[in-house]
Amino acid sequence: MAKEDLRAAGVEDIQFFTDVDKKWDKGDSTITATYPGWYFDQQLAEKKEEYRQRTRKPADDEIVSDADPEYLNETRALATKIKALEEARPKLNGAQTTFLKKAVSELECGISESMFSYDDMHFGEASAHEELKRQLNPCIKIDKRLATSLNLKSYKGGMVSRDDATIATQIMNKALERRATSSGYAGKT
Repeated sequence: MAKEDLRAAGVEDIQFFTDVDKKWDKGDSTITATYPGWYFDQQLAEKKEEYRQRTRKPADDEIVSDADPEYLNETRALATKIKALEEARPKLNGAQTTFLKKAVSELECGISESMFSYDDMHFGEASAHEELKRQLNPCIKIDKRLATSLNLKSYKGGMVSRDDATIATQIMNKALERRATSSGYAGKT
């Protein structure tokens, strides 16, 4: 896609990582996570269940002591974290969805091209050293803004490693799944 098309699609506005994913040390904020917080449905469900248990009404036969301020603060912090994780999910428009689908398709082609064929592996023609090199060294083309927004560590000269390309496709597919689910369609896009 041309630069004008990318700007029109609003690709620069897609944020996969937000403040929830940043580690704040001495005023400096860096993203330390490989995957964004909204990526893991199970963790969010567990946090919601913990909040539900913390805020449930006691049964008639339970003895209720005075509310512990620390407990209440922890419960409020948990509610804030849940809300932040839910709001961190990327909200994609149609052009952004199209761009991500194309980017996923291109990355998946790059990933499959960087792998040895079944015959090469079966007949022992695949080199373990070459396989490791392909896994760790940048060899798959990706847009710079997309690599930056996905927090890919191996980005160098318009390329990423196969491992980072795999992570990128997983995150983008999850974002596209969210888009499809929120529009009422729960299947694959």
